[in-house]
Amino acid sequence: MGNAHEGSDGLSVTQTSAPRWEIPYPPGALVAVETMGTVAAPLLAGFSITLALFVVQAHGSLHWPNVALVLLVVAALTLLGALQATFWARYYSATPPELAGWWEASLNNPDRLRAVQDEQRILISGQRTWARRARLSYNVGLISLLLAFPVVLVPAGGLANAGFMRCAAILLAFLGFLVEAAWIAGAESPRCTALWRRRSH
Repeated sequence: MGNAHEGSDGLSVTQTSAPRWEIPYPPGALVAVETMGTVAAPLLAGFSITLALFVVQAHGSLHWPNVALVLLVVAALTLLGALQATFWARYYSATPPELAGWWEASLNNPDRLRAVQDEQRILISGQRTWARRARLSYNVGLISLLLAFPVVLVPAGGLANAGFMRCAAILLAFLGFLVEAAWIAGAESPRCTALWRRRSH
């Protein structure tokens, strides 16, 4: 039998009595964070920097160029922060099979087994902490980038100088920002966390 408790990143963790390894839930959460931090975050950071350079060059043709620049700089820095935090999460990565393979026959000693299990819990706690930081940094960067889109699309002089199609593009970009913000808020909500905890039983 096992019990469950909430990890530091909001993920439920199942801990069994034999062996007493700590198991993340959902099982693929840490792998998903690693993909997010090493693939999506660098690409979006590069796009944010490119768009910021465009805003500098097209400063006179935009209504809120400075606001756009602030949002894009925040996006680039936080997305790069997500990449850095993901590297640190990987630094603490060690699965029970890996630990068992390193210690091999010495795990037949109950004291040694208990010590290795304690070490595994410390490692996964560090991994969850940095994964949570990576996810938070990525979410801030993504929201900033999506909010920058409608800001960049507003021409000099405001919406009064925008045609119908430009206004439609601005509206769609802002709707995309709202949808993503709602998605993130729902994924990070206590209700979603409670659902993960119940499913871990």
